[in-house]
Amino acid sequence: MNKSRMTASHQENDQMLPKHPLAASRAEQFVDSPMTLARLISLQNWNQVETMLTSRPVETIPIDDRMAIAQENIIHFACRFSAPLSTIKLLALKYPKSLLTPDAIGRFAIHVACKYGASPLVIHFLICENFPASGVPDDSGKAPIHYVAQYYARSHSNDGNENMLQVVRLFKAAAPESFNLEDNEECNAIEYALESNCDIKVVKAMQRAARDDWRELKKRHNISHDEIRNSLEKTALENRKLLLGNIDEDVEMDVRDKPALSAGRPISDSSVPLVASRSYVAKTA
Repeated sequence: MNKSRMTASHQENDQMLPKHPLAASRAEQFVDSPMTLARLISLQNWNQVETMLTSRPVETIPIDDRMAIAQENIIHFACRFSAPLSTIKLLALKYPKSLLTPDAIGRFAIHVACKYGASPLVIHFLICENFPASGVPDDSGKAPIHYVAQYYARSHSNDGNENMLQVVRLFKAAAPESFNLEDNEECNAIEYALESNCDIKVVKAMQRAARDDWRELKKRHNISHDEIRNSLEKTALENRKLLLGNIDEDVEMDVRDKPALSAGRPISDSSVPLVASRSYVAKTA
């Protein structure tokens, strides 16, 4: 591990506008501007967002007059403003390409949701709608679990630890190999959790996930420690390329051809069901 790099700043330059300001100041700024979908999202006016999405044909909905936000990244943008599950589902129905398209620095919607502390229900939904992306690294080498470890606690206060534990469990089921994956800074998710002073219960849950997956890989392949690490990194990158190559084909699929665990299946607020199988990355490791 390159420990010296862990003390450096890990601030990414998000390639989307705008940053998360106070809704009141946003309202004053846009008082004389046309109300677009992106503007309503930045104001966190979820009732009006959902009204616009349900009352108008998709081709007549103004997304963003500045052209920074489009069909391909509207869900990414909504995740930055803590959009509720009902809004994310409507956006996915209207703009399914955003579920499958990475942003300018290679992040899928699931990466952005994890960075900005989306609820376990939203995380679960995004995992189900683009399952392979749950274990795929972005341009910085970070899988979604890296963003959970590094940023998730910043967006939560009283319920942060429990929500974070639920999200860790989701990724343990969906992409267990990502707990052992190192990013471009040679750091894994557990190291980011320690650096971010995450609750000890969260850290231990992540350690168990990494340990269990490592033991399984060791038993299955009977190779050395370094060979396992290299294989994980190589496979993650290969599957990222494969996922990116399949975007156009996947987007053209009928939105009715969804997995069983998808927008059509109700999710209880009191219990987040776990994804049953391992991710595509894990199956091909």
